[in-house]
Amino acid sequence: TEQIHAALCVPLVSRDELIGVLCLCSDRAGFFSQEGLRLIDSAAATMGLAIANALLLKETRRLFLAEQEKRELAEALEEAAAFVSSNLNLNQVLDRILKQVARVVDGDTFNIMLVKERFVQIARWRGYESLQVNENLPVREIPLDKYPNLLKMMQQAAPMVIADTLADPTWVPNQEYEWRRSYVGAPIAVGEQTIGFLNVNSRQPNKFEAEDAHRLKIFADHIATAIENARLYQAQREYAEHLETRVEERAAELHAQYARLQAVLRSTADGIIVSTTEGALVECNPVADTWLNHSLSPEDARKFRQAICDLSARAAEHPESILELQGLDLQLNAAPIMEPAGNAHIVIAAHDVSHLKAFERIQSQFVSDVSHELRTPVTTAKLYTELLRCSPIEKYPAYLDALEQELNHQAKLIEDILDFSRIDAGRLMLNPQLTNLGDLVEPLLSSHMLLAQHNKVALTYDLASVSPTVLGDPDKLKRVFINLIVNAIQYTPEGGQVHVTTGTARAAERQWATFKIQDAGMGISEKELPQIFNRFFRGVQPRQKQIEGTGLGLAIAKEIVDLHGGWIDVQSKVGLGSTFTVWLPLANT
Repeated sequence: TEQIHAALCVPLVSRDELIGVLCLCSDRAGFFSQEGLRLIDSAAATMGLAIANALLLKETRRLFLAEQEKRELAEALEEAAAFVSSNLNLNQVLDRILKQVARVVDGDTFNIMLVKERFVQIARWRGYESLQVNENLPVREIPLDKYPNLLKMMQQAAPMVIADTLADPTWVPNQEYEWRRSYVGAPIAVGEQTIGFLNVNSRQPNKFEAEDAHRLKIFADHIATAIENARLYQAQREYAEHLETRVEERAAELHAQYARLQAVLRSTADGIIVSTTEGALVECNPVADTWLNHSLSPEDARKFRQAICDLSARAAEHPESILELQGLDLQLNAAPIMEPAGNAHIVIAAHDVSHLKAFERIQSQFVSDVSHELRTPVTTAKLYTELLRCSPIEKYPAYLDALEQELNHQAKLIEDILDFSRIDAGRLMLNPQLTNLGDLVEPLLSSHMLLAQHNKVALTYDLASVSPTVLGDPDKLKRVFINLIVNAIQYTPEGGQVHVTTGTARAAERQWATFKIQDAGMGISEKELPQIFNRFFRGVQPRQKQIEGTGLGLAIAKEIVDLHGGWIDVQSKVGLGSTFTVWLPLANT
């Protein structure tokens, strides 16, 4: 400063604001003049404007970068939040969150640790591939008590930054990971419980700041939400599997956990209806909706809705009822759902019991038919017993013959009923063996010639020259053929003819052995034809003409043929006769 003998200073001003001073110095006294002052002042004005513009540009750039970082952070958080809300696959969600963390936190490796009792284990990771240290990451368990940094984050529920791991006395070094020079981490907490940690490492010291820790904590909260969602989803699946046994204890949760209820309603095969106490429908699962709005007739749908109203009004009693509709029988059970606000909804379960009711009706009809069929011969036998007591001895033979006939009829009926009980119980065992159809049928025809002659009916037959062989039970098949032969003779009037043929025929894309018997009897009406194989069914004409029979023969024959894998069909016209054909699988097909 001793060499400075002259100085010229002018202010640097921008928009009436002093932003600096321009000083010029000289070692010669009187070096600066008024003209120089004017020039310097003019230059200072331009310089002030340039400096102000430069500062403004710098501030603008700073604000732009800051805004860009905020936008990048907002986009990363938005994408992470959207994926957490839309996906229940935990691993996919955690991978996507790590990807978003890498967008806003400048690190080399990223991982998520989950707490398992006294250990932590790396669940998902990113960035380790380039370092070739990821082979044992998913199986390695890290004891919590040996890592004070993790314990500190767990206790304080706050993120942590370690600027230089070599200078930090609490850092636990690891030879495999000695490249880690700086660290930032955040606890993953659900409520007050720490369930894991979100960690980022860098190979450079002083890489992370408090802002990085703040960002990491936000993503850690998203991870906590994803883990909680996964836990809730698992609980939802367990809830669906145990709905019937846990409905009372979980009823308070049904309204609050609406999404979970939807999954339950769609997974059950029963109809589930949620209604108000007045019976107004709140929700129906697809099964109940189909019944109410599609499959049932309007009248039956009205009955169903009325039953819902009646049960809803008495839900506190946990009522049950059976609703009989056209082609559908429903068992209805109702239970109330008490809500915290004091309101109430009703859950009504509708279980399809049509098969059980059908079985009950068949059973009832069967008992009724058996009772009727047994009552007739018993009544007749009692009548002849009374006649024997009060009639002369010369009438005993006629009465005994009639009594014997009724008792034989009753014995046959009982035997047929027993056969049906064995069939229904699955105890009618077959003894299948290779059987020549002609060898089986011909003796049966010969043995029934006398019955045909007695009824004045011509019994003829035309058996195949090369008789087909079937794999069947000869005794059971004999019963089928005898039943058809006896029926044909009994239902053919005097002078008529019964003709039997055997052979093979093609049906359903394969060859079958056939037994065909054609009579010239009264025939079967179109109305009665679909019922002839029903148990105890006898047509109007056989009853009017008092032709003997139990109404079980054709039903038993059909069951036996079905057990052999075949079927019986019939063609008939009233007044012209009937033709029955038995189809049996060939043994060589």
